[in-house]
Amino acid sequence: TGKDHDGTRAADSRDARELYRVLERDVVPLYFNRAAKDRPTRWIGRMKNAMRTIPPYFNTHRQVREYLTKYYLPAMRRS
Repeated sequence: TGKDHDGTRAADSRDARELYRVLERDVVPLYFNRAAKDRPTRWIGRMKNAMRTIPPYFNTHRQVREYLTKYYLPAMRRS
């Protein structure tokens, strides 16, 4: 939903509802929608797309570069 988690039970409950909504409406139907040779082709396509698009952003190289430019270099310049 794009809301921050504030550590409350209400936030936990909201997050759980959203997780189950995504599983029920998006994930489970893709997985169980079988085509040729009883394969979940749309699910496989989504997994392949995720493996192609997510790792370039969620990796240690990006994290180190971001920490360096946002935190370490500015702290060095201030000292």
